[in-house]
Amino acid sequence: MTLPDQIRAARQALGLSQQALADALGSPSIQASIARWERGERTPDPATLGRLAVALGTVLSHEERIDGADVLVTARPAKVAA
Repeated sequence: MTLPDQIRAARQALGLSQQALADALGSPSIQASIARWERGERTPDPATLGRLAVALGTVLSHEERIDGADVLVTARPAKVAA
């Protein structure tokens, strides 16, 4: 599964829209960037990729890399703060 597919699948598994994910990342204006990531037109920078993994409740694998960037793996439910 490609990085764009992994981002989309993890977001959809949590029932998040692209805008809700942008809000969760603390940057509502990056919804267009999320769309580009999911289409494979752009790749998140390493810092954003880390924040994205946290927001999606995923982990980063340092063994799997695409064009020098870690890929998201092992989607799991995000923990909801009480």
